Parts: sequence; structure tokens; C-alpha cells
Amino acid sequence: MANPSSNEDSNSDNKNLYICSSNTVTYSCSSSHSGASGKLTLKPFAESCSYLQYRVPLTEHHPCFYVRVDQLSVNSKISIGIAGDNIRDDVHLGNHNNTIGYHSDSGMVVSNHCSRSQTKPSHYSIGDTVGMCITNFSQSSSSVMIIKNDRPVCTKYHYEKDLHKYYPTITLEHGPISLTVTWHDDIPLPNVPKYLHTNPCDWMVMPGFSFDSLTNTFCVRDQSYVGDEKVLLSSLQSPEPLSQERSFYEVELAEVSLNSRNPSLIICLVSCGAHLCAPSSSICYEVLKFTINHQAVENGDKLGWGIHYLPPFLDEDKLRQPIVCCVTLNSCCQTSVCYLEPEGGYYPFIAFTPQDFKLKLSLAHKHLPVKFNTMNTSDHLRILKLHYELERSLRHCELSEFTYSQDLRVDLLSDHVDLTLDGKVTGVHTLQYYGHPLTQERPVFQINITRLTEDSVLCVGVAGRLSSTSKYPGRELSSLGYHSKDGKILYDGRSQANTQGHRFTEGDQVMIEVCHRGEGSNSVMVRVWKNELPVALRSLDIKDHKELYATVSLFANGSPVACELITPNKIEHLPTYYVNNLLYWCLPADAHVSANEPEVHVSNQPRTGHCIVCPIPMSRGMHHFEVKMLEDPTELGVVPPMIALTTVSPYDPPRESNFHLDLLRFWPRNDGGIPTDGKQSSLYEFYFSVC
Repeated sequence: MANPSSNEDSNSDNKNLYICSSNTVTYSCSSSHSGASGKLTLKPFAESCSYLQYRVPLTEHHPCFYVRVDQLSVNSKISIGIAGDNIRDDVHLGNHNNTIGYHSDSGMVVSNHCSRSQTKPSHYSIGDTVGMCITNFSQSSSSVMIIKNDRPVCTKYHYEKDLHKYYPTITLEHGPISLTVTWHDDIPLPNVPKYLHTNPCDWMVMPGFSFDSLTNTFCVRDQSYVGDEKVLLSSLQSPEPLSQERSFYEVELAEVSLNSRNPSLIICLVSCGAHLCAPSSSICYEVLKFTINHQAVENGDKLGWGIHYLPPFLDEDKLRQPIVCCVTLNSCCQTSVCYLEPEGGYYPFIAFTPQDFKLKLSLAHKHLPVKFNTMNTSDHLRILKLHYELERSLRHCELSEFTYSQDLRVDLLSDHVDLTLDGKVTGVHTLQYYGHPLTQERPVFQINITRLTEDSVLCVGVAGRLSSTSKYPGRELSSLGYHSKDGKILYDGRSQANTQGHRFTEGDQVMIEVCHRGEGSNSVMVRVWKNELPVALRSLDIKDHKELYATVSLFANGSPVACELITPNKIEHLPTYYVNNLLYWCLPADAHVSANEPEVHVSNQPRTGHCIVCPIPMSRGMHHFEVKMLEDPTELGVVPPMIALTTVSPYDPPRESNFHLDLLRFWPRNDGGIPTDGKQSSLYEFYFSVC
């Protein structure tokens, strides 16, 4: 007979495995054993973000869990995903370093602040069942598949290095919300769903496609629409990557309409998800694509991508698998490239304009029909090894290349530098890396904040050679510093500018990018990034462009501060911005961008001005922009907005010539050209062009 007290202790231990961030979240298990299915609810009128975390990590034997949405209000938001035990309770999963989350409102899968994906976002709501399954465990970047209603919808990387911190986590906001959770403990490996490359029904399909199971054909029709939205590009992605067991895929063009306007087919190999911007490599890419138009193919032609695996040139580095990637047309090699395979492998991916295509997946060959002789493979391997050794030497750092305060703890690792300041240490302590300055070829460095409280300060910036390791960058001439406490960006001892930065804290990423203006210029433009988005621009006066060094200052104030520094020599690919997407403009901290329309909504704060600035200057290729007001400012009781062309920072001192202006503006006030006779439309439109 079981001891009752031992049962009570067991139930108490089980409860300790479920961590709720607030008392507005309740969770009840359907059984007394840990990991049993349960009911998760968020109380009505609970507006702040809360989370539930099950402190038993996902493993190779129990890699997935599911959530069914039973109740959801209009403004509710859910994120299911994976996080460690240091997640903040005010952010959704994915909006914190080393977390991944699938968001219900946007349908996006966000990992390490990055929402870029090969597939289209897929919203979920009441009645949907969503899940997350790890398909490849790695101490660098694990592969994750997102599932909705028993269909895969997306693949993504999860970057937590500690496999013991793969805790399934659910964040909730704006109740009432009710969910049924099936934890991974209740899903043994034999019951984990298998999605196969050989089954066309398992492929991830974007809108614009239809699949005919009788003919085993994917069809795309000209001018495809989803609702009122026109589909400009359709795509397919395999649910599993190519491997040594099946290293080739091929598509047969069953029908190509010659009447379509410039249709194009793109066959690709893509990694599990968008790679981290930092660190990055020049011999490992997230997308390999080959584009072909309708004039080069005929009905019945077969296009394929295949991988030929080369012997590893580093036995101790099992993750660095050299491969030859080959494009075939009717089983004949068209082109080949040699790279390192990304972790988790390359997934087959097909994209084309929706203009009357029909194609079949051809599964006759498991492996490349092209033979590689020993001479070809040895040449490929030799060249790749030379690139690898060159890159490794460029990425190497020595402790002697750093100038830093002796109270800082500096640990050099293979892909970053750990900086730690004890909470008992007083004063400002600065580190500067002068091994590789911020040049036109290597203009970026990044900071990942791992420990930072509200009382502490972290300042990230660029500066010339330091005269002191006890000052923030930005306090002296020829230096710039981005402060965590208030989000201010100081440069040359001042902070006046058209854009203000955002506050940052633990779990955030900060990136500093220097844009050189060419020889002869005595200044550079500095673009400040936070969590994959630009937040501010500054102009920095500098005499010697070769003396711009990554600089970090820490101020503990009673609490430990820690961060990861990724130096410029470890970053190969520059951050990406899209001018047509307002998310990539420099916005106020409280601005909201509509998901489907190019609209920005800014809160009305008395006596506070807001600026929205494009992250790149006007040029011959982009010399016109328009702004449309969606609400009448006179009815709102606010001053109408102005549109302007500005320099990055105000001239200080102002230029004497009227031909050198730092601001050219148009302010449509009632005394500036807008009629007040009641005939004027409430939707004002403003235009600015540069000729």
C-alpha cells in the first residue's frame, strides 16, 4: 500500500514543474503524473503578457508538444514555443534571445527576434491545434518544425545551446483564453508524426497552389488570388531535408503556358530557417537558388537539385560537412557549387510566379544521376578547405587585441566574446576591440544582452582609440554610444537628432552598422539596430575612417551585467532591410505597423514629437515618397504632421550657406495651404520628390 505522504510529496514536486509568471494564469492537470495533458486558462481582463513553462526539456525521445485553442477573445494573443528559465514575463516567445515562438495574431514564427521565413505566415484561432517538434537537436542551432492541424507550416532554427533548457512554453495576453495542452511526456517517439519528402501531401504549400491527387500534380493558375490579395509568388517546401539516404529531388514540368507573361520557375535548396546575422559565414548559405524562364524549358522537362557529399576535411568538426550542390536539367548537370552544409541540412524548395504552371514531383532518383570523378571532388574539397582556413584565420581573436578595464571578465570563445561585470564593482568599465576596425567590408558588430537589470547600464557604440576605460562612448569627440537606460544615442558629446533610440534590456540584441561615405568625407553614418530592426541614424565626425572600433561599456550599480560581443571579423553578411516594409523604418518605440497595410499608428502623447525616418537616403533609384493621413488631425485636436527631407543629424554649428540645409520641410497647417471651408477631404496626401 502506497504511503499517502509520499503521494502528496509527489504531487507537490509535479506542481513545481509548472511555472506560471502571474496569478492570472491557471493550469490544471488531467492526471497526477507529471507531463499529463491539462487545461490552461488566462482570466478575463488580464491584459499583460503572462506565461506557463513546463520545466521538463524536450528530448530526442519526446521532441514535440501540442496546444488546442478552445477559447480566444478578439484582442487575445498566444505564442507557443521553447524557452529557457531566464525568459522575461513581458515579451512573447521569439522576442527574447534564445527563444522561439509561433504567434497566433500574425501567424509568424519568431526565433531570436527574427520573423523572416520561406513560407507564408499561418494564423491560428479557436478550434485549431498547433504544435512544435524538434527534428534535429544541436548545441548550435536545432531544427524545429511548426505544425498546424496535423500539417507542417514552417521550419525554423532554435539557437539555445544548452539542450537542458528546451522547455515547452506558452505565453498569453488579453484574456479570456482557454487552451488544452498535450505535453511531450505524453507523446513517445513512435507517436511523433512523420512528414516525408516523398509524399506531396506533406509539402508546405503557400496560397496560389492546388494539388490534384489523381494526377499527382501541383497546379498554379494565372493571377491567383487569396481573398482580395493577389499572390505574386507561390512556393512549395519539403517537410524534410535532403540527406545521404535521399540526396536528390526533381520536378517535372507537366504544363507550361507560353501565353503567360514572363513566368519564371525557381528551384532552391533552403536551410531550416533564416540564419543569424551574427556570426555568419561566407561558405555556408541559407538559400541556393536557380532561376529559369519559360523560354528555356518545355513541357516534360525535369529540373532538379542534388547534393554530393564529400569526405569531411576536419574529423573533429562533424558539423562542417562539405558538399557539392548540383542543378540538373533532364539529368544533365547545369551548374554546381561547393559549400558547407548548414545544420539540419538543405530542404527542397520551389517558387514561381502564379502564371499557369503545372508540375509533378519526380521521385525516380534517390541520388544525383550525375557522376563525380575523384579529380573533380578533390578539387572542390581543396578549394573549399582553403576558403575555410582563410575564414577561420580572419575570425580568430587574441586577447591582446582588446583594451579593457581590469574589473571586466573577458572570455574568448569560438563565435563570440563573453563580457561579465560583477555587481559589487563600482563605476563605468569599458572594453574596446581594435583587432578589426569597422571598415566598408566589415561594418557591423553585435551585442547579445544576457544579464541586465533596470538599475544597471549597458552602452554600445563606436569610437577612436580610447584614452580611458572608465567613460561611456559618445561622451568624447569622434565617438558614439547607445544607452540601455533611456535609449538615448550620444555622439560627440550631444544627443540632438531626428530619431531617438529605444530602451533595451536583457534578452535583446543590439547591432551597430557604420556606413562609409567614400574617400574625402570627414564623417560616417551610423545605423543603430535593435532586435533585427533599425531604430536610429546618426552622423559621426571622424578624421581617420580606419580608426572606428567596437566599444562596450558596463555599469553594474549593484547587479551583475553580462553580454556577448560578436566582433566585426565574425560577421560575413550584412543585416537586411526592406524600404517598402514600414517595420524597417526608424519608428518611435510605441509605434505600431499594420500587418497587411503600409500604415503606421503612433500614440498621442502631449508635448512629445515623433519622427518616422527611412533607414537609407534618397537616391537616383528612390527619389519620391508619399504620405497619406488616415484621420483628420483637426478633429483629433492635434497638430498636423510635417514631411521633410533631412540630413542624418542636424548641422552643428549650422552651415553659413543657404545651399547647405539640414532640414527641408512642408507643414500643411491651416495657414500653409489647406482650405478650411469644409470642402477639403479629411484624408490629406503629401508628396516629396528629389530631382
